[in-house]
Amino acid sequence: MMRLSKTLLLFLALIFIFVIAGIAQEKAEETVTCPVSGKVMKKSEAKVSYEYEGKTFYFCCENDKEKFIKSPEKYLKKKAEMMHKEQMHGEETPMHEKGEEEHSCAMRGLMDSKDVEVSVEKMEDGIAVK
Repeated sequence: MMRLSKTLLLFLALIFIFVIAGIAQEKAEETVTCPVSGKVMKKSEAKVSYEYEGKTFYFCCENDKEKFIKSPEKYLKKKAEMMHKEQMHGEETPMHEKGEEEHSCAMRGLMDSKDVEVSVEKMEDGIAVK
């Protein structure tokens, strides 16, 4: 009887370890954002990927990958603007919602000015908008 209890306890301990390891792995899995649609997904859920200038981009569908290949700078600029929104104002800011005044954000006003040339540069740890 004592041996059965020890075996059962060992079995339950192993199940607990596997469950905890699975939860930790799921939480640790990297998330990526499709540069075309903006969809956030786990890297393993991405349908396709594409390497551009030494960086791998992940896409939610083949169609978005093809759009990116045709005009990568367009989508890199879009991504930089989205990062600006999130970092400077938080994700849910009314400053950047459609229908608002075009220059309600000082940085956005500068970026959209006709006298300012905007360029996107790939860096080791991300992108730089100049």
